[in-house]
Amino acid sequence: MREVKISRALKHLNIVSVYDVDDDAATGRTFIVMEFIQGVPLGSLHTQKILSFQETVTLVGHVANALDYAAQAGVVHRDIKPANILVDVDSLTPKLVDFGVARLQGANMTQAQAILGTPHYMSPEQWRGEVVDGRSDLFSLGVVLYELLTSQKAFPGESLPAIMTAALAPNTPVPPADVRPGVIPPALSRVVMRALAKNPNDRFARGIEMEKALQKALTQPQATEPPQAPTTPRLATSAPRATPTPSVQQTPGFSSGGLALKVNEPAQPVEQDAEEGTTRRSRKGGKKSSLIAGLMLVVLPAVGWLGWPIAKATLMPTVAIHLGVLRQVQQGTPSVLKQGDSLLPGDRMAVYVKPKDTTYVYVLRVSSSGEVTRLFPSPAVTPQENPVLAGTELWLPAPNSVRGWFSLNDKAGQSEVIVIATSDPIRRLSDPIGLLSLIGSVGPGTDEKLLSNLPQLQAKLTVGQHRGSFAVQGGSITTPTHLLEGNGLGLYYRFQLNQL
Repeated sequence: MREVKISRALKHLNIVSVYDVDDDAATGRTFIVMEFIQGVPLGSLHTQKILSFQETVTLVGHVANALDYAAQAGVVHRDIKPANILVDVDSLTPKLVDFGVARLQGANMTQAQAILGTPHYMSPEQWRGEVVDGRSDLFSLGVVLYELLTSQKAFPGESLPAIMTAALAPNTPVPPADVRPGVIPPALSRVVMRALAKNPNDRFARGIEMEKALQKALTQPQATEPPQAPTTPRLATSAPRATPTPSVQQTPGFSSGGLALKVNEPAQPVEQDAEEGTTRRSRKGGKKSSLIAGLMLVVLPAVGWLGWPIAKATLMPTVAIHLGVLRQVQQGTPSVLKQGDSLLPGDRMAVYVKPKDTTYVYVLRVSSSGEVTRLFPSPAVTPQENPVLAGTELWLPAPNSVRGWFSLNDKAGQSEVIVIATSDPIRRLSDPIGLLSLIGSVGPGTDEKLLSNLPQLQAKLTVGQHRGSFAVQGGSITTPTHLLEGNGLGLYYRFQLNQL
């Protein structure tokens, strides 16, 4: 009932509207009549749409404005997280929901209440059980924005003590611009870090200030390195013949920023041997040719290293797969789950993948406790190996080539199935033109390193675009599965489920 009272008092474009509350005469249960939102949780939005920096900042700015409105009304949400921000996929209009743990500003919390909220997004003062105000919500919104920009948690950890330690540490998190250098604008990174200040007095005082700072951050030009002074060669003046010893003078040095000593050789007699002059010119020409050849050996591989992934991503045929995360049905065809669907205790699931072309497929599962398990390639799950040939069905699990089901024993929470599909082995993401493979620096072990660093791997691939649900032609699954499409390099897709 507290949520109803608070939500009905808040009238804002970016806060869900609550219209009525009543009791069902038949069941005696209380129900709430609230605004219908055609959208998805912010945490699932990336599976349907790739946001630009401008779209991300505008969206988060609207939420900051809503929090400012709530704070001015004396309400602190206390549980800002992606799941409590619903977004219309077409208009990108966010709606703040779930005021179930909201409190009036200044209200104290008992020790039992201190843990209310979602650990990864809680402010330091929430962890310490202190009185919170609107600045605590802005901290949590900063954590959400950090995650949107970097694709990783601001305060990672698999247990409450680990997350709390990270959130209370003075020098966490790493600034977003350092996580993705050259990608995230420094000005935007500074706004995020101010929102994540451990001392509330160092944060934005109001949400409207944070909204304005975010918009301003994208209008500021990125800082560039100061231009280097030109290293134009100086003309040496021949010393008088009467001076037999070298003269030493000091001239500014541009490359080191200090002083460079320059030695003027004593003037040579006018009558120089013609053959010696020719030999010197020949040596200089040879050195120049060697220098050019050396530069070409460095420049050409570098151009290929940087340019080939871009060319391949845009020019090569796109990587596309059919994906089905299936739930076992006692009788009939297995049901294909959708993003955000729930699994009950005792449910059994399987993963179905069918690539359009021959593709390297990697499937991982992240349990609700954060444990990562490799489902493919894995001899314990199926004898099938990479690459998966065009039109071949991949069913996980299938030990001894017999299709089976995974039994789930997760705790309540959110789990994920992560699917990576690439046109080449994923090691090529670290060695685009194959030079490191030739010298043995990149090999099968590189695949393992990339798969153990999911944020780095995700940054190298585009998010798979959901192109609709279709029945697979010639497939053993008659229920429509999800068609995902990436670019010429591949795709990265996170399928989220709720374990009840």
